[in-house]
Amino acid sequence: MTTYDSPASASAATFAENVDLARQNIERRIPELIESSSSAHLEKVPSSQLMQGVISQALVSSRGGKRLRALLTIAAGNVASHPTLDQDAMLDIACAIEIFQTGALVHDDIIDDSDLRRGIPAAHRGLATIFSKFSRKLASDALEAVLTTAQATGNGLGIMLGDLLATESLLVISNAAAGHRLHEPLVSTFLRMQKEVEIGQIMDLADTVVRLDDPHAMIDNCLAVFRWKTASYTTIAPLELGFLAAGIDATNARRWAERIGTPLGTAFQLADDLIDVDADNRPSGKPLGGDIREGKHTVLLADALLSADRKDAATLRAAYSAPERDASTVRQVIDILGRSGAIDASRRRITTLWNETSAQLDAWHEEQLLASSDAGEDERLRADAAAARLKATCALFLPSLRR
Repeated sequence: MTTYDSPASASAATFAENVDLARQNIERRIPELIESSSSAHLEKVPSSQLMQGVISQALVSSRGGKRLRALLTIAAGNVASHPTLDQDAMLDIACAIEIFQTGALVHDDIIDDSDLRRGIPAAHRGLATIFSKFSRKLASDALEAVLTTAQATGNGLGIMLGDLLATESLLVISNAAAGHRLHEPLVSTFLRMQKEVEIGQIMDLADTVVRLDDPHAMIDNCLAVFRWKTASYTTIAPLELGFLAAGIDATNARRWAERIGTPLGTAFQLADDLIDVDADNRPSGKPLGGDIREGKHTVLLADALLSADRKDAATLRAAYSAPERDASTVRQVIDILGRSGAIDASRRRITTLWNETSAQLDAWHEEQLLASSDAGEDERLRADAAAARLKATCALFLPSLRR
């Protein structure tokens, strides 16, 4: 596997080329990992055909995305000139996080009753179609009754697919470090990450009952969800797993992963919430104002409630108290978010969090240099280059931020 080059001063173009190459390796490896174990040893019985359909949906659902989590894992794993784990193992660990994310998104779309993901039917919708085709092929005597419950079955299959991918991701981690002294800390880190995401999802489900007349509590709750649900597997765990693979001891790997990853992961989620209301910067397949339609209580909403005039604040409370919000209401809410200053407030939060991330990266690099004060000039140049690559990779999480 080829990852990032290690010259002391790589150009932006060289960094971009290496990122593209790393993404290609990641895209190639993920389906190999999913297919190699998920489809093994299926018995030749009718239900195995449905299992094959579930695996095909896993492959479809795993495609796309920026692969930021995997790229961050690889960058953190290459901060040492001689990483403890080899590059093939590091690639698999990076892919494991992406496989886990796919499973988490499958569950997320069921919870949110979403129709689309990345411009194609969400996994549970696709699985409902797969189940309908499977039922027709078997020509069951109760075919009509089966087809009427296809959507519910699709949800059930989606739950199992999410579980399957979460289990598969852990197996990938375990196999990558099999027989190595890092096996236990890597597996423990990954298990803790999974638990934190599950806690964050539970907290996220509680957000809509936070009172609209208490915006400060809403902000506190949102930021806690960002730490547990998003940062835990988006930035903290990739950094920690990479640092461990590079040979950094477990205590320092965890300490610096949290110090760097918490503000970065929080900024990433704030930026994602901004994209939801930006008509000029919409990813393919995502409707404008999806969070507004769902009635999600966001930092954007809380900031608007704090700064809007009385009329606009009342409009927001009425919109979010209603059982649903149509396209007209979505546009009205977005207008209020803009003129109240909430969007600008989020941009300022993101900038502040990036500055904190950058400062923590610099502090981490300084500590690494002090720990290797007897290193030669070439070694220090390599360390500087690795730190620069790590910071550049962190910056990929916030592409619209002017630095």
